[in-house]
Amino acid sequence: MWKRSGRPTAQQLQGDYALLQLDRRAGALELLVDRYGQSSLFVRRVGEQVWVCTEPFPLLTSGPRLSVAVEALPDIFALRVLTGRHSVWDGIRQVVPGQWLTLTQAGLSESPPVPCHRFEPDKSPWLMADAAAQVTDGTRRRIERLRDEGVAEVAVPLSGGVDSTIIAAIARTVFPSCRGYTMRMEGFSNPELPRAEEVARRLGIPLTIVPVSAADVRSRFPDVIARLQEPPRHFNNMPMLCMLDAISNSASVVLAGDGVEQFGAGSLGFSLSLAARKRSLDRVPFALRPIVATLLRATGGARGARLAGILRKTLPELVLQIELLEATAAAREILGAQVGSGLPTSDTLSRTFFPELPVDEMFTTWVTTSLGRAINRRNTRLGQQVGVRFVYPLLDPSLLAVAATLPLEMRFDIGGSLSKPVLRRVCANLVGGDVAEWSKFGFATPEVEWIQEPLREVYEQAFSADSKVAELFDVEQLRTLPIAANKQTVWTLMTLDSVLRQAAAVA
Repeated sequence: MWKRSGRPTAQQLQGDYALLQLDRRAGALELLVDRYGQSSLFVRRVGEQVWVCTEPFPLLTSGPRLSVAVEALPDIFALRVLTGRHSVWDGIRQVVPGQWLTLTQAGLSESPPVPCHRFEPDKSPWLMADAAAQVTDGTRRRIERLRDEGVAEVAVPLSGGVDSTIIAAIARTVFPSCRGYTMRMEGFSNPELPRAEEVARRLGIPLTIVPVSAADVRSRFPDVIARLQEPPRHFNNMPMLCMLDAISNSASVVLAGDGVEQFGAGSLGFSLSLAARKRSLDRVPFALRPIVATLLRATGGARGARLAGILRKTLPELVLQIELLEATAAAREILGAQVGSGLPTSDTLSRTFFPELPVDEMFTTWVTTSLGRAINRRNTRLGQQVGVRFVYPLLDPSLLAVAATLPLEMRFDIGGSLSKPVLRRVCANLVGGDVAEWSKFGFATPEVEWIQEPLREVYEQAFSADSKVAELFDVEQLRTLPIAANKQTVWTLMTLDSVLRQAAAVA
C-alpha cells in the first residue's frame, strides 16, 4: 500500500498505531501516530543517533541528563495534557497526531497538521431513525469483529451514561458473558453507582462493584505515574487502575464508550452557544470593543461581565474556558510568568484549532485532540499495566462516516440543551427513554480528601525544599495556598514532582 500511494494510505489507517517509515535512499525517517492519539511516539537525538520510543522514560537513559522543558509548562498548568510537540523534557519531543515528522541529517521537518475529523453535513441528509439504526448496526459489527478475531470475554465500564449503556446493551448480544464494572470508593458516594446498577439490571448482565480504599489510592499512585510518564490530568486514575486490575481477572478487552465527540459531546453545545454570542458581539467595531467591554462590566452585572469577556477574547480562548484548569490569582502570582497567562501555548493551539473548519467541527476537533487524547492515552497505558486492551466501538470508521454527515441538529439539540441526539435515540431504542435522558455525572472523586490523607506524603514531598519542582517554583510560598481552592494547581505540582522523581531514578 505504501509503495502504491505513500502518505495518503497511512493517513487513512485506523486503530492505535505508531508508524515508522525508513527511506534509505533519501536518508529520511518518517514518523506518524494515529489521529486520535491512542498511541504516542517520542524522539530524542543524541549526537549522530536518533532514539524513538512510544514512551519518554526509556529515552532518558541515553545521553546527558535532560532538564524540564520550560516551554511545556504553560500546557502542563493549563491542561495537564501535552498535545503539541513538547514533552515534559527539553530534548525529547513527541509526534503530533495527524502530522508527519521527518528526520534527516539536516534536522526535523513537519507536515501541516490534519484534523482528525471530517464534517460534511450536506453530503448525506439523514432521518433520525435511519441515523440511529446505522449507529446501532455499525457498533454491533465492530463488536462482532472482536468475537470473530477470537476474543472470548469482554468487560464494559458502566457509568450509567448514554455511551457506556449503548456499548453494554449491544455487547451482551454478541458476548453472553459480558460483564459490567463500576466502583465504590471508601468514604465517598459514587453518584454513578445507582445508575450503573439500574442499567445492568435492565440489561440482565452481572455488575462487579470494585471497592477502592484509601490504601489503594496511595499504593496505586506510583504505578499511575510510572505508566503515564506525564502529569495525569484526572484524579481518578488510581480507581481506574483498580477497576482494570479487577477486569483483567475475567476479560482481555475493555469496550469503552469514549470517543463520541464527533456525535456531539456535551461541551459542544456550550461552545456553540458561546460562538453564537461571539458572532453577535463581534459586530461591534474593533476599536470600540475595549470601551464597550468596560461599559458592560460596569453596568451589566454578572451577565455584563460574561458578555465583556466574550467580546475581548478570541473564539479558541472561549472554547478553552470549558477545559482549562483554572488557577487562583494567588497561585498564578507565585507560579510566575513561566506558566503563561493560563492558556496553552501557541504550539498546542495551532494543532488543535483549525479555522477553516465549521465552528462545531472546530470544537469537536479540540475536544478530541485535548481531553480525548488524554483519556485514550491514559486508558491504553493503564490497560497495558494489567494486560487488557481498550477498544472504542464508537470510533469505528463506519460510524465516523455517519457522524461526519450528520446535520448540526442531530449533533446537538440547542433548544433542548441535550447533547448527542442520535446516541440518545439509540439508547432509548435499546434500554429506555428515561435512561437516554439521564445527564452524565462524570467520574467524580474526593480530591481534597485524598491530597490531605492517603496522598499526604506525596504532597509533602512536592512542597519540600528538596522537591523537583522546587527548582522551578517557590514551593515555600505555594505551600501556603489553601488546598481546597487550589486543588488543580496542587495536583499539577504533586504529579509533576512525582514524574520528575521517577524520571531521575530511571536516568
